[in-house]
Amino acid sequence: MEKESNLKTIEYWRKLFSNFSDGLLSIKESLNNFIEVLTIVPKNSSSSSSSQKNSSGGAKLVKRLKKS
Repeated sequence: MEKESNLKTIEYWRKLFSNFSDGLLSIKESLNNFIEVLTIVPKNSSSSSSSQKNSSGGAKLVKRLKKS
C-alpha cells in the first residue's frame, strides 16, 4: 500500500515537472519569436524609401505571426 502511494506521488511530480518544463519551452519559443520580430532589418537601407521599408517589414511581421 505504501509502495503504491509512493508510485502515485512520483508519477504526480513527474507530470507536474513535465508540464512545467513544457510551459518554459513554450515561453522560450514565444520570446525567441518576439525578439526575432523586433530585430527585423529591412533589406533596403536608404532613407528615401522609409515608407516602403515599413510596409515590407509589416508584411513580414504579419506572415511570421500567422505561422505561429
